[in-house]
Amino acid sequence: MVLACHPSFLQVVRRTIQEFGRLIGFDEEQITQVVAAVDEACANVIRHGYGGSCDEPMLLECRRTDEGLEVRLRDFGRRTDPERLRPFLRGDHKPGGLGLVIIYDAMDSVNFSADSDEGMELRMFKAFRK
Repeated sequence: MVLACHPSFLQVVRRTIQEFGRLIGFDEEQITQVVAAVDEACANVIRHGYGGSCDEPMLLECRRTDEGLEVRLRDFGRRTDPERLRPFLRGDHKPGGLGLVIIYDAMDSVNFSADSDEGMELRMFKAFRK
């Protein structure tokens, strides 16, 4: 999916992820976790990558693998050092960073990269339950 970074499109993203999760065989708990992670990641692109601008592009790709679900989110906004994109420790009550806790808690693998000239790429993975 290629979307403009407008908050109103997040509802479409959430519903798409829900249906895709059901189609590939995730249970409702897994679907809820993935939806929360993807929603938070998209909101972070809008807020931090594009500084609230609502007409910039965001690319979202979901792919079923033999092991689970791979999600790729790409933007062309402000780059951030991927090493800075780690969740704070629970109990560390500084402002911000809670979204990263949601993402890392929900997904089995999270990888941020800034390899291109502009923007960021986030790859997340959620495994099927055995």
